[in-house]
Amino acid sequence: MVSMTIMKLPRWVMLTLITLMVAAVAASLVLWVTWPDHTARRFLRLIADGRFDDANNYMEQPAHWLRRSEDWVTFTVDGNRFFSEKVEVWQSWLSESELLFQPRSLEDFALSRRKFKNTDVKSTLVAERGFVSLEIDDYAEFRKGLVSAGSSAQRAQQLKLTIQHFQQLLSQAQAGPAPPAGSAEATRFEKMKTQLKQYEGQLANLERDKPKTSRAK
Repeated sequence: MVSMTIMKLPRWVMLTLITLMVAAVAASLVLWVTWPDHTARRFLRLIADGRFDDANNYMEQPAHWLRRSEDWVTFTVDGNRFFSEKVEVWQSWLSESELLFQPRSLEDFALSRRKFKNTDVKSTLVAERGFVSLEIDDYAEFRKGLVSAGSSAQRAQQLKLTIQHFQQLLSQAQAGPAPPAGSAEATRFEKMKTQLKQYEGQLANLERDKPKTSRAK
C-alpha cells in the first residue's frame, strides 16, 4: 500500500506568493485607473504635433479628422456635422492647459474613464481606456467658441478663409465622379453646401454692419 505525503510549503514561500499576488492586483488597478489619463495625453500630444491622421486611431468612430491642407483641418462629430478651422485653433482648444480634470464617479472608475472639460468651447474630451470621444454641449456655442470673436475685421477675415476652404473642398468633390444620391458622401456634400451658405451669410452681415468711415474734405 502506497502512502502519499503532502509537502507543506515553507512559510516564507507562501508569504512571497501572497505578496506577489497582491502586488500584481494593485499594479493592475493602478494601470486601470490611470489608463484614460495616458490615453488623453498621447492623443493631445499628437494634436500638438499636428498628427491628426494618427490621432484618428484614438477616436471613437464615426468622429474623425480630415486633413484638407497644411493649415486647415476639418473635424466631423457624426458624419453629418463638420467644423473646419485652422490647425492652430484645434491645437489651442485641445491642449492640456485648456482642459480641466472632471471629478470621477464610481462608474468612471469601473469603466476606466476620465473626462476633461473645456468651458470656453463648451465641450468635453472623454478618454475611456484606449479611445477618445468628444462630447459637445451645444453646437452653436461650440462653433462660436472655436472661432475667436475678436474685432469685426478679424472675424470677417476668418470667415473669408473658412469660405475659401469650403469652396476648395466642394470644387475638388465636383471634379470627381458624382456620389450616388442618398449616399453618405452625397449627404456630406449637401451639409457642406449648407454650412458654406451660412458662412457666406455671416460674412455678408458683417460687411453690412461694419462702421462707415468718412473722409475729411
